[in-house]
Amino acid sequence: GIGEVPKFRTLPRHITADGKVYDEQAYFFVVVNSGVAGGLKNVAPLAKLDDGKLDLIVVRKCSISNFVALAKSVVSGEVKPDDPHILYVQASKIKVEAGEPVEGDLDGEKGPSLPMKIETRHHAIEMFY
Repeated sequence: GIGEVPKFRTLPRHITADGKVYDEQAYFFVVVNSGVAGGLKNVAPLAKLDDGKLDLIVVRKCSISNFVALAKSVVSGEVKPDDPHILYVQASKIKVEAGEPVEGDLDGEKGPSLPMKIETRHHAIEMFY
């Protein structure tokens, strides 16, 4: 709950996305291929299922008040890709590393630990609408 926010800590993240490198102090990140994540809508407002790109959203180190405001924007579906408290990147290949071992989460289940490499395979399956 909200009482856990003061206990959050950031970790250094070394991110490579389509060859471009980002070094961020971040609370957490999500990689999605649609605007919906964890039942929340419009988390990644630029996401498209058929563009061959993943959307990476990194929550940067910020004050508790800014973190709470950002959480409100996520819950209300009003995430702004240019928000200074997030790094929003679209890429077909993403690698995320941390300065220490970090366990991943895949839709609420234990996922792979960092470092994590994710890439798309554009048009690998045929979609019917």
